[in-house]
Amino acid sequence: MRKLYLILFATTIVAGICKSQEPRNYFDASIKVDANNIPLNNKQFYFPEKLLPKVEMIWEMEHDSLIKIIPKIITNEIDSFYLTWYSRFLYAMKEPLLFNHQLDKEVYRFTWLRTFENPIMIRIEKDKNVVFLRWKMTDGKGG
Repeated sequence: MRKLYLILFATTIVAGICKSQEPRNYFDASIKVDANNIPLNNKQFYFPEKLLPKVEMIWEMEHDSLIKIIPKIITNEIDSFYLTWYSRFLYAMKEPLLFNHQLDKEVYRFTWLRTFENPIMIRIEKDKNVVFLRWKMTDGKGG
């Protein structure tokens, strides 16, 4: 029970801190989905590719002992490893895409891919004055 309270608290904090991305920037009518907006193809990414560019870490030495790490975004390349990894679990949980259609409600989704435990997804939806809390847990490991 204590874990559930901790998860709900963390989700509330994340939902309070995170602001929704402007969905119109990511519309993609070419993605094939079912009536629940779940992709028909298990290879479909669950996030717009623009949000996960490939990043190279550059290590620089300063003052003989201080190491400075500088992230450098590689233009026109995506981080397909993370896109594939996250999308695989969301597809297995039969979760809908959140970016390719205009939603008439506010939605926050927290995906917890635990290394040695079953992955968990928590989704909070606010539709007018009604709030829904949905959660799912897979039967496999996340890491």
